[in-house]
Amino acid sequence: MNSIQRYEYHLKLTADWLMKSIDRGRGGSCAYFSPLRGWSKPYPETSGYIVPTLIRISDALHEKKYSNAALSIGKWLLDIQSKNGSWFGGLYPSNSPKGSVFNTGQIIK
Repeated sequence: MNSIQRYEYHLKLTADWLMKSIDRGRGGSCAYFSPLRGWSKPYPETSGYIVPTLIRISDALHEKKYSNAALSIGKWLLDIQSKNGSWFGGLYPSNSPKGSVFNTGQIIK
């Protein structure tokens, strides 16, 4: 296996881990995985900045499933956005009804 093939192999493994997190996140990407508790609830902040990563992976691997996942996350984020345009901090659904400037910025970015 040459260095390009090795890179693509590891990129695909990483992308598939993200896809598993999205599948378990019911719309967004899970915040974490615990061997004892399994997958967490989705985390809007990290879901937001996974979007451009998935688009780049889709381009690099020439596999549309990654860009489709990016689009799906974007739609989910719009569905859970507050009426004032912000997103809540922490896991979704949030126990904190206050918008988070940091998380909103990360999602918009």
